[in-house]
Amino acid sequence: MAKLYNSWGECLNNLKRKEALDKIQESIKIKKQLDDRRGLAMSYGTLGRYYYYKYADRITGHDKQKALKAFENDLEICEELFDDANACKMHSFIGATHLKAGEPREAVPHLEKSIRLAEVLESRVDESHARLSLGKALMKVDRRDSAAAQVKKIRSLIQELEQEEQPQSALDFFRCELDLLQASLNVPGESRPNKETPSKTVARKKTPRKVAGKKAPAKKTPKKRARKAPKKAAKKAQKKAAKTAPKKAAKKKRT
Repeated sequence: MAKLYNSWGECLNNLKRKEALDKIQESIKIKKQLDDRRGLAMSYGTLGRYYYYKYADRITGHDKQKALKAFENDLEICEELFDDANACKMHSFIGATHLKAGEPREAVPHLEKSIRLAEVLESRVDESHARLSLGKALMKVDRRDSAAAQVKKIRSLIQELEQEEQPQSALDFFRCELDLLQASLNVPGESRPNKETPSKTVARKKTPRKVAGKKAPAKKTPKKRARKAPKKAAKKAQKKAAKTAPKKAAKKKRT
């Protein structure tokens, strides 16, 4: 039942519905009663994402504190259970929340920790998320060279993700975020190869080469064959000639 409430709350959260909060909190209540530590961590993560995604650009005040508290509760349980995969995600979310709240200095250590865990786990998706946030945080604390170094690493990560055949939506998201980061840093982006269709080659007619002192052979035109009149037409012509011949002879005698 607790899992159902958590999934229900997650779906409503994705739809930006206010009812999501009630379902998530009900899920946390049930899991505390059952002492379901792993499930409780999952519900805390969902609660943190509810407050994090509630605002498009900036999170402040009580909602920032609630988001951080939920993510930190999730992280605490993950470390207790040696769940490095979810701990990696929570460090990334904590850093991203600080960044969204206008606290880039507080974001940097959590994002660096997330990257280290992602490298050990070989999770390129989590590493890409963390490096994008780290690049933004470093730029805001005026460490532009370090931020530009993140751009190069993210670029190579995207190429590896393409080889892994990750979903196109994820690749488009990373490319878009990378383009925005490059534009903010004035870092030139790599030109992407255009997929062009091969041009059709038209076969040329071979012309005879001219040899010095020799004239090129004249083109032979085919002779037109005289059409033979059909036999029936020839016979009709003979009969007409035979009928008209005596009349012509009689006219001549009269004259």
